Amino acid sequence: MIDKRLLGVAFIGGILMLVGVFGDYSLPGGNSLWDAYDSVVLTSAILVIFGVFVVAGLGMESIGATIPIGGFLALITMIQRYRVLDELGADIGYAFLLVIVGSILAIIGTFGLKEPRSKVRW
Repeated sequence: MIDKRLLGVAFIGGILMLVGVFGDYSLPGGNSLWDAYDSVVLTSAILVIFGVFVVAGLGMESIGATIPIGGFLALITMIQRYRVLDELGADIGYAFLLVIVGSILAIIGTFGLKEPRSKVRW
């Protein structure tokens, strides 16, 4: 069985990542992440949302691998961006935190793809 609640958590994570792309990223000058021409997080959010729709709607669990890939890709990108912001001495904005929380929720939501193991009867 696919746990729809955890897929809902992954969907919320994908939406948070998508909102975070267009928010205040706190680059010097107050630009958003989209203005910095970094489309990795946008692609990751689309992968997560696409994966949730395909798994929940069509039941194709093999496509569900896009959910953790998108979550991990966004998380690794945000860790790298935090290092850059730390070198520049800039504070992080709310969009940075939205992407971090969204990617963690997307990773947690992948546990909804696992079927519970049945007990072996001897």
